[in-house]
Amino acid sequence: MNTPPKIVSPQFIQPLAVGAADAARMMGICRASWLCLVNSGAAPAGLRLGRRVVWQVAELDGWLSAGAPGLDQWERLKRTDRRRMPLA
Repeated sequence: MNTPPKIVSPQFIQPLAVGAADAARMMGICRASWLCLVNSGAAPAGLRLGRRVVWQVAELDGWLSAGAPGLDQWERLKRTDRRRMPLA
């Protein structure tokens, strides 16, 4: 007997990227404050996805875990981490 495939409810899917409002919520600040940080270069720039700008959740987690460094330092940290990663 064939059983129908299980349907995954969207509420259980973890997003890979979030918009400005959700990025701000993750940081515990308002959207306007988040956009000020991004525009001043104090927070990671988003990625354009169609008409939207989104932030990768993994990058936001890493940035915050690193102590929310300035953008120059954050980019250096990311490059250093990529060099340490073994090739698959």
